[in-house]
Amino acid sequence: MKKFLIPSLFTLAFCLTIYFVFGNISESLPEHIGSADTVAGYLMNFSALFTVILGVWKKDDVMKYIKKWKTKPEFVGAGEPFEVPAERFKAAIIPVSRKEQPEWIIRHLKPAYVSLIYTEQSRDAAKSLIKEFSDKIEFFPDIDNAEDPSYMLATPDKVEDAQIKAKRCMRRYIRKGLDLSEIFVDTTGGKVPMSIGMFQAAEQAGASSIYVVGTQEQGIIKDPAIREHGQPIFISEHNEENAS
Repeated sequence: MKKFLIPSLFTLAFCLTIYFVFGNISESLPEHIGSADTVAGYLMNFSALFTVILGVWKKDDVMKYIKKWKTKPEFVGAGEPFEVPAERFKAAIIPVSRKEQPEWIIRHLKPAYVSLIYTEQSRDAAKSLIKEFSDKIEFFPDIDNAEDPSYMLATPDKVEDAQIKAKRCMRRYIRKGLDLSEIFVDTTGGKVPMSIGMFQAAEQAGASSIYVVGTQEQGIIKDPAIREHGQPIFISEHNEENAS
């Protein structure tokens, strides 16, 4: 039935349009020749009728598109100052390029657990941080596993690699009994694909993501010991929905 109904509706729409256009024009040809508004009106009528028929014919596809449009992700709190009680900032997953930015987070946001995401090129910076702060913080990987290739990114240029590593860290912290509202994913350090992977991992898991804006020249953190050299903001906040 549907196979014959749809072509018939298209044919009806076309015939009605031909009738209205040429029927009306033939009755008052002098008035209509060169009238762009009239022709445009007829074409708009046909387009509207065509759209209605297309909506009936492809209603499933149209509804899927509407549903997808209505469920676009909203990044709550994006750009807002990072204001979270210290007791809720329990775990941080931090990509590493330069040492200063992850050190700023460790010193001033004071997480109890830290996972550093790094490549072979940034491994020494990561190891230095682990050695310096391991008496106060539980690191994953720890210093004994810091050179294990399975804990490092093979390349900083693959979004999926960073995403997988960040998800693994989150799963570990969840198994330790932490709530998602207590886990924060940093997107500041590393190359752009690393930042994207970190953000995607956080969004898919429902964890909050942050970015630390450097306040010194060229937007860097010059001295991580000085709190004013960094300003953390939310990229996407999930704290309230995850808080237990």
